[in-house]
Amino acid sequence: MKDDSCSTCPTKSSCAGGCQRSEAELAEMYDLEADMSEGHMIWVELDYTEGNPTLKDVSKQLLGKARSFDDQRVIGILFGPESARNAAREAFSYGADTIYHVRHNSFTDFHLESFTAGLTAVVERVKPNTLILAASDEGRELGPRTAARMGVGITADCTDLEMDKGVLRMTRPTFGGKLMATILSNTRPQMATVRPGAFPLPEVEEGRRGTVINWPMNPAPSIEPLESVAAEEGACLTDAELIISVGGGIGNLRNLEMAKEIADKLGAEMACSRNVVEKGWMEQDRQVGQTGNVVKPKVYLALGISGAVQHQTGMSGSQRIIAINNDPDAAIHQIANVSIIGDVGEFLQRLLKRLDEEKAAEI
Repeated sequence: MKDDSCSTCPTKSSCAGGCQRSEAELAEMYDLEADMSEGHMIWVELDYTEGNPTLKDVSKQLLGKARSFDDQRVIGILFGPESARNAAREAFSYGADTIYHVRHNSFTDFHLESFTAGLTAVVERVKPNTLILAASDEGRELGPRTAARMGVGITADCTDLEMDKGVLRMTRPTFGGKLMATILSNTRPQMATVRPGAFPLPEVEEGRRGTVINWPMNPAPSIEPLESVAAEEGACLTDAELIISVGGGIGNLRNLEMAKEIADKLGAEMACSRNVVEKGWMEQDRQVGQTGNVVKPKVYLALGISGAVQHQTGMSGSQRIIAINNDPDAAIHQIANVSIIGDVGEFLQRLLKRLDEEKAAEI
């Protein structure tokens, strides 16, 4: 029977046998398939080395990056005991609008099962547009497991993120670091893990406030850590202010040992390019580039490094680049602040002699 009050059909035709509009037309008219996700969620990692929990630098970087995307909310989620509430407040000064504090006294340690369950529960409640984690050891475990539990995709080990009208453009190295791929996701939330140091630390907004939502939770009993092992002492490459980095042009192990000796004298961190790792001369955790660390030191001394685009991705943010390479056409000379075209071994010998002379003069 015809219903004159019906506004769905403009012709007011008979409704006998059902509405004449298709399901697709109705869905479009009433926006039934509209994406209801909103906001950018960041997993906020905490540092307990000084006793009271504080934000790790990578968490500050990700909060600041999310703040720059658009005008949507920036939502942090952190796991910790009641004492972590101060870290929650700290997150506001780096860009967070809301913090979900998943609380339990045992959450001073990383619980993979518990964190996965808690993160999944909060995400399913909040329905954020994006979910971003650091590509730390823990984040590389937590991110994919959470994505699998929710049935969504995840782009791992990103070096850059950009937001375009609600679509997250996730850039990461591929084909062994030979190419950069920009990936889009057709699932929500759009998930990514990001390398520490990929973004600068944001400026602190003192006095900025937000909302803390407590989320009590009992830890999952299935997996419990047997022990906690402290990380080796020493500065992380991503935090180093002076880096001496060696490439294939270092030539031999004798030159490498001289470079290490100079690093010790100057208080610098040693780094390397990919081919040095492949030769077995240095560990992979010292590699800089698309498939290694992203660094931004005050001074980056590049010894025998050609400057391929894969390596530049990891170090081009250095404040001052000094390059020593005997190839005048090496790409590293194009981005260096100071270029020395010459033999790396001879340069190292002269620098080591100069440092020894200065030390003797001081004595």
